[in-house]
Amino acid sequence: MFHTNLNRRRFPICSAAAAIFLLLMPFQEVIAAADQKPPRTIQTTTKQANAPRVDIFSQHAVDYIPAIATSYNKAVSLRWPGEPGLNIQVFNTASPIWREILRSTTGRTYETQDHDFVMAQYYPSASLNGITSPLCFIGFNGDRAADLDAYDTMYPSGYADLFLYLHEISHCIFFDISRREKTAWKLNPQKDELLADAFAIAYFLQAKMPAAVEDIMRQQGGLPDADPHKDVASREKFIAKWSAYLSRSAAPSNALELFQKTRTVLSDVELESTQ
Repeated sequence: MFHTNLNRRRFPICSAAAAIFLLLMPFQEVIAAADQKPPRTIQTTTKQANAPRVDIFSQHAVDYIPAIATSYNKAVSLRWPGEPGLNIQVFNTASPIWREILRSTTGRTYETQDHDFVMAQYYPSASLNGITSPLCFIGFNGDRAADLDAYDTMYPSGYADLFLYLHEISHCIFFDISRREKTAWKLNPQKDELLADAFAIAYFLQAKMPAAVEDIMRQQGGLPDADPHKDVASREKFIAKWSAYLSRSAAPSNALELFQKTRTVLSDVELESTQ
């Protein structure tokens, strides 16, 4: 799920109290190969073993997102020289502090609604702590830790959190590239969710993590037919085409290339489906 806002917003410097709910993740000068396997979730450290599930989800933002953001922004700096990279931040929408800060700065009311379990919101230009850049907010409802427990059950591979982050980051990359390329787009929930899942699937297959892909497809099979996230056949076709692509071509070297190639392969799947 995602939301967009095309207005420029300015975000205040976070207070010490609010900082515990927002993970400020600067773009590190780290080269992370797209096929590098991340640490398995849940069982990462002894400290995490006894931590609340929401805290583990927050920690995994630190584990995963900086490398993905760095990979994407290095490619952006080459493709669009002089343009700022995409700032990716994670926040807990169940926090009263951040609900009020985000309401006053974005104009959107963040309530603990069912559809706001995990979502992304994209701002083409926002000022956060004195840095102005495109901004991707990934929000999660910290009052719904039971949903994270449910994802753990559906993802025995241990990569539930990474899947959720990859899915939401894909939404932001889509809008970020559309803005940079000045291309028009039209909301299509089923296609948008398919692209976000395909990006995660492509990442997992390139990283040689087939168990995570099996988890995604298992979750797909359990979704109601009316859910816009459900399209088992298209995802199966994408898996076959992406696997064939990896067998004959060099794997994408960065997150931008991974997204662009994912979109190309998925377009081939959609084209074949209409013939």
